[in-house]
Amino acid sequence: MVLDIPENTVNTISKVTANDLTIKGAGTLNASYVSVGQKTTYMPSALHITDTTIIVTNPAGNPSEWNGPCVLDGSANVTYKGNGTYAALQVGGKSGDTTHSLTLKDNAKLYCLQDDMDAPSPSSVNGLEIFQAAPILLQNNSYLEAQGKAGSGKYVGCAITSDGDITVKDKAEIKATAYDVAISTWGSVEISGGTVTADSKGSNGIFASGTLTISNGATVKASGYWPALMSGGELSITSSQVEAASTADAAIYSRNKVTIEGSTVKAASPDDADFAIGAQNETAMNNSWIETSGSESYDGGITDSVLFNGNSGTVIGNATLLGNTTLDAGKTLVIPEGTSLSVGAGNTFTNNGTVTVEGGFSSEGGALVCNSHSGGKATCAKPATCDVCQTPYGDLDPANHTALTHVEAKAATTEAEGNIEYWYCEGCGKYYSDATAATEITKEQIVTAKLKPQEAATPTPAPTEQPTATPAPTEKPAATAAPAVTVQATATPQPTAAPTPAPTPKAVSTIPQTGDNSSVTLLFALLLLSGGAYLGMAASKKAKQ
Repeated sequence: MVLDIPENTVNTISKVTANDLTIKGAGTLNASYVSVGQKTTYMPSALHITDTTIIVTNPAGNPSEWNGPCVLDGSANVTYKGNGTYAALQVGGKSGDTTHSLTLKDNAKLYCLQDDMDAPSPSSVNGLEIFQAAPILLQNNSYLEAQGKAGSGKYVGCAITSDGDITVKDKAEIKATAYDVAISTWGSVEISGGTVTADSKGSNGIFASGTLTISNGATVKASGYWPALMSGGELSITSSQVEAASTADAAIYSRNKVTIEGSTVKAASPDDADFAIGAQNETAMNNSWIETSGSESYDGGITDSVLFNGNSGTVIGNATLLGNTTLDAGKTLVIPEGTSLSVGAGNTFTNNGTVTVEGGFSSEGGALVCNSHSGGKATCAKPATCDVCQTPYGDLDPANHTALTHVEAKAATTEAEGNIEYWYCEGCGKYYSDATAATEITKEQIVTAKLKPQEAATPTPAPTEQPTATPAPTEKPAATAAPAVTVQATATPQPTAAPTPAPTPKAVSTIPQTGDNSSVTLLFALLLLSGGAYLGMAASKKAKQ
């Protein structure tokens, strides 16, 4: 059957069912049931929808069903809304048919939604159910969205549940929200490019019984009660960006091995979890940005990478960011001496936290958005320079002088001014009186004035240069006491007075000068003779008695 829906038309039909159904045209088709069913084994089943907008609201009863190879392409936009009892859409229900598959390509979109996702159902109500190991392939810019309904009993709904492999390529996208596993398959999940968002309120975000592979620049955001990403086989993340969060268990877990290469992975688990990223066998990480909420070190299983434990991160070896990476606000990253971090070509590093660069950092080839500056040291002349983007930021530090010069004191002369001892900072152009630059002084305060010329021309006389004192004429009358001569004369017998010749001329000088020295000599001789005669007479008288 072929239905052609003309552009810009809106068409309503109760029920459409066929073994091989093609719907095309850019118009709109509203229906309560659109299905491809096959109850015989000799007629093939197929579905092809191109460009048409289809809205299907299932009434109470069996869900719509697609069988055989089912393809949506062009600008096809198909919405199935569940009735609260059954899945919104089932694919591959016909047993024994190996041709079942679901392919979305170009700009095709498929929505498998619930009437009210949060309203509990007594049974498990899924969004999209895939049987007979039918593979799902999304490529180009296609989009798939599905919801799993809440339940009032033991079982709740998955958004997408499958027996086969699920593949997302190019720029395709899946959005899955559920109370049970958001995306669940007993096959494998391969996300090679594109975007997948899987949110479970009570189980895993993505569960693959086989392998879970994320690569080629894919972006995956998963959350769950149990591990947000979980696989029975190897779980590998290569050249991609992954955010995973669990409220009751590890965020990322494999029953086999976890390998992370050239990727940005942020994993959050509760405080009592043993680890945020782990495997039953081995965990190996290289050249990646890893954020965990635990304290795991991986015992050498991580090389040339960035590892965060909580809000504190460090660079291990020489790491290159190969995807767009953001350092969140409140997180601190240290690049130790001997290590390095570079932004790979075509990628962007956004810094909203604090980066301490002791080793090397380079954004050459990539892009850097630095919203939070750190590092460097402000001086009195320049603000600090950010270690990451080399941009000046913040205020000056008036106490940090990097060009402080000591100047010795210099005496002033009559020809030039002098100066006191001081310190000068070339950075801020200020003067200080101490080596710690604690006390600022003015330029005028450092200068000592020139000496006055007369002060410099009056030497202090040396003691040896004083002239010999000559008695002034006015000093002569002071020595005119005549009794002094008599005392000296009576003292002549004493031997101690004879060695002093100097006073004799002074005593003579008390006699008025007449100009005749001989009279003075004669008078002195007569006095001596008189004294001698008196002494002789006294001795003679004593002898007679």
